[in-house]
Amino acid sequence: MYVFVKHHIIGMIYANIIINLAYVVNDTKISIAANNVHGKKR
Repeated sequence: MYVFVKHHIIGMIYANIIINLAYVVNDTKISIAANNVHGKKR
């Protein structure tokens, strides 16, 4: 039971890291796209 709980906590931590990375990647893509649009307008 203890091992299961430990693995579950580790899994949650990994899931949080992956979700945070996904958000960072999306934000980076959006900001790059916005910069490209602004660059083309100028």
